Amino acid sequence: AALLRGGRVAMRTSAALLLALVAALATARSPAQQLVLFGATGDLASRFTLQASFELWALTGRGLEVTAVGRSSNTSAAVRSALAPEAACKGSVFKSAGSCESALDSFVRTSLSVRTVGTPSELQDLCTGLDAAAGGAEELRRVFHLGVPPSAVPELVRGLARACAPAGGGGDPLRS
Repeated sequence: AALLRGGRVAMRTSAALLLALVAALATARSPAQQLVLFGATGDLASRFTLQASFELWALTGRGLEVTAVGRSSNTSAAVRSALAPEAACKGSVFKSAGSCESALDSFVRTSLSVRTVGTPSELQDLCTGLDAAAGGAEELRRVFHLGVPPSAVPELVRGLARACAPAGGGGDPLRS
């Protein structure tokens, strides 16, 4: 009953689904693993998704690269605020606050990048940067989490298909 108050079910379900999806990705032992979080300045991301991605990074051997993407100019500040130790370490998987804060610092310095994407050219730059970060890995596992309003999903999916599709891929992924 407590989960039903205030619409928390959808938020917790989305974060749980994200964790399950990326956990499956991480157990595949791929040399390059990337999680791209669209909607990084939204309520769900600031309350659940960013912290969940940090804990998943810690639980999976710290081999996960996380890119937080937002449209606004304050994306970086919003992500940093959501990952402040008092937020990210509250109820975390770490045994002590000190170990959590140390891991959080490492995560932010080595595995987290923040991008502002609002135009097709910025989306192309994001995808080019993701490919460069993968370092030419033969096998790449990349998960896109679209924490955006439903009305924005079709345009974003088409943009990702154009900008991030492997050579020879593409087309319209939403065409029926």
